[in-house]
Amino acid sequence: MLTLTTISSLSSQNDIVLKLKKIRNIDVAIVASESELKKADINANPKEYFRVVAFLASRYNAKSRFSESKTLLESNLQKPSINKFLEEKAYLKLQLANCYKFQSQNLQALKEYLSVNELFSKIKDSIGLLRINIEMAEYFRKTADYSEAEKYINIGFKLSKSINKDSSLLMRLYGRASAIKNETNRIDSSIYLSFKVLKIAKALKDSLIIAQTLNELGFSYKNKSKVDSSSVLYQLAENIYEALGDDYNLIHVMNNRAMLYSHNNYPKIEVEKLYFKIIKLVETKKLNFDLSSVYHNLSTKEVVANDSSKAFFYFIKYHESYIRNISINRDIEISKIKEQYNNEQITKEMSFVSDKLKLSELAISQKNRLNKTILISLITLIIFLVVIVVLMYRLNNANKLLKIQNKEKDALIQEVHHRVKNNLQLISAMLKMQLNSIPDENKKIHLNETARRINAMSLVHEMLYNKDTSEHIVMKEYLIELLEKLKELVIDKTKPIQFNLELDSDIEFNITNSVAIGMITSEIISNAIKHAFKNISSPSIDIKLKKVSSSIVLYSVKDNGEGLVVQSNKSGLGTRLIDIFSRQIEAEYEVIDKNGVEYNFKIPYNINE
Repeated sequence: MLTLTTISSLSSQNDIVLKLKKIRNIDVAIVASESELKKADINANPKEYFRVVAFLASRYNAKSRFSESKTLLESNLQKPSINKFLEEKAYLKLQLANCYKFQSQNLQALKEYLSVNELFSKIKDSIGLLRINIEMAEYFRKTADYSEAEKYINIGFKLSKSINKDSSLLMRLYGRASAIKNETNRIDSSIYLSFKVLKIAKALKDSLIIAQTLNELGFSYKNKSKVDSSSVLYQLAENIYEALGDDYNLIHVMNNRAMLYSHNNYPKIEVEKLYFKIIKLVETKKLNFDLSSVYHNLSTKEVVANDSSKAFFYFIKYHESYIRNISINRDIEISKIKEQYNNEQITKEMSFVSDKLKLSELAISQKNRLNKTILISLITLIIFLVVIVVLMYRLNNANKLLKIQNKEKDALIQEVHHRVKNNLQLISAMLKMQLNSIPDENKKIHLNETARRINAMSLVHEMLYNKDTSEHIVMKEYLIELLEKLKELVIDKTKPIQFNLELDSDIEFNITNSVAIGMITSEIISNAIKHAFKNISSPSIDIKLKKVSSSIVLYSVKDNGEGLVVQSNKSGLGTRLIDIFSRQIEAEYEVIDKNGVEYNFKIPYNINE
């Protein structure tokens, strides 16, 4: 393996890029490439210069340094001299496509891949066509379009027969074919191809391909339920990627091993240790990796282990990561649409104005001095009208685009609420299963409390998912449905409770405040059922929700029980939750202990929030 001490001697070699490729450690390769790029003379040897740029961009991509890769590639693609060297231009655009692919910007990646395919076809470059068909197959594999992936991999096999054999490209071709067969349940064929790749890679001492193939074999053996063999192969791949400094591939192999352990009942401490290592690596090195599946699996493990507090903590982290990922991807797509739209409009306007100016100059030169004033006035009027028409056209298109984006965002938010509702209901169902398996009634009480609180949150997302809009919850409908849920969970059917409701139908709150009010209501009613009605023959609870002004809503919950007899309950979790959620919605409240217990809340109200 080359080290930093060998970097200075690279420039003396005939083929700089070939020497750079022999540097297996990615960090060292980056330093060497940057050094060569500073010394390179684009005028003296433009082909070599652009090839060094493409190689350096590929190393940036491998370290998730996508911003640096994109800046380097775009700045060189804008240089006029690149258009004289179509092969080098194709390889620069190929790395730009990879940069977009690694960031899950799939539409932009596909656009660049198709552009590269067009360039290689234009110059009739068989090696380049083989390379781009392999990349296209991998692109469609990652987007789960296996029929398209098969199409491009088959084209690749045809091209490989008509060109001089390139071992590195053949390894890549066999490797991607193996991955496609693996994911379409043709495991034995996948293993056969992987061993062909491994044989060539070992002969060439290509550590990167060896690691990729070990990872693929690990996946194959996992599918054949050979768990121990799969684990060993994954760990061997991890060791190589770690030695190479390839963080992007390292994190994905680690996640493969973690899922293998999780799905095959490895000890909880081993699974958690691996997941914590993944989280630390992603956060410290700021890698482009979606942690939502990691937190989801951790949450599920804690549910099975009967640790509801940890399960809820990891579920919140999963939810935050999932929402953040969706928001980032959606913002990227919207930004690209806006940028493309604006660029097209500016180009059209510049072309239009340029044509008009040329026509104006020609007309003015053919007229005498007497007609100049009239002609200029006429041209000014025409330009003014054209500007108005163009502005109206742009405004109309912008409005259409905004409507489309709003529909997409609404659909996305509805889907988020649906997923959150389903996940909360899944946790609730698991808790109920756990309840049925626990003989100890004291432990059942705590799990039942957790299930009740999760149901209060789940109901909000269920209501939002079933609505045409996604902004506010009608509190009357929410509280009525919440009471029905509570009756199923905590109310003793042998001693029914009478609920007297006075709820204004025009009061709405956003999701945060709705959840808070739901949790407050749930805790108060649960406390009343547990402590207030032991000696009450006809228990009842009065619930009132009134808007007393444009900015204040009064909310009260009163029972006819025995009052605050159990003073120690003031320090319980339910009481603390009431206080926490009251502060969250900035509500003032008082507790009146007279003919039962009455909670009165004075809640700030703003329908626009």
